[in-house]
Amino acid sequence: MRILSILLLLVASQSSAQKNGITNHMLYSITVSIDHISYPGNKKYRPKHIEYPHHSLHTGWGVSAGVDIPFSKDNSNHFQWGQSFRAGYLNNPGIQHAFRLYTEPTLLYKLSMENSQILQTGLQFGYMRVYPKGGMISKQQEKIHIDRKGRGQFTGGIMFGVGYRFQNTSGELQNTLQYHFWLQGPFIPKRAPLLPHQSLSFSTSFHL
Repeated sequence: MRILSILLLLVASQSSAQKNGITNHMLYSITVSIDHISYPGNKKYRPKHIEYPHHSLHTGWGVSAGVDIPFSKDNSNHFQWGQSFRAGYLNNPGIQHAFRLYTEPTLLYKLSMENSQILQTGLQFGYMRVYPKGGMISKQQEKIHIDRKGRGQFTGGIMFGVGYRFQNTSGELQNTLQYHFWLQGPFIPKRAPLLPHQSLSFSTSFHL
């Protein structure tokens, strides 16, 4: 009889904990980033009397918005899986500007249950519509043609981040600082097929 009473007490306490527990929700996100691209020059098309570095860093900026969808509903787990979807704009002055669509499957790790510090990592896959500065120049029947309609590019990379998550029964807020390394291609076929990017971004995600 005592054993049955103990079992009933454990079941009741577990049910109460589940009712009072905090679950993960879909978050709305806004991201602002600083983007560096390594623009590989081609010696064949350089003036011979000018010295160039092997790679020239160009600084740009980007902004995006989207959603973070959690696969792990239980907030008590240290490891939590999720998927993010973003749409945004990227500007690399002097080289290109682009509209981006990308997604990131992410793994989040909570350092402890007593605080809300988190670590993040994930992969990035996406598509971007690129508009090179001055348009795309091509030669057709000994005539120079400039196309300003843009071209499609694919992207892929990796992300690492640190952040802070605040949760209660009425809302959720997550701020993260993220480092992204990603590739854009095909950039210049046969000359520079992949263009590497390094981005440092600040992201705010919230649920009300």
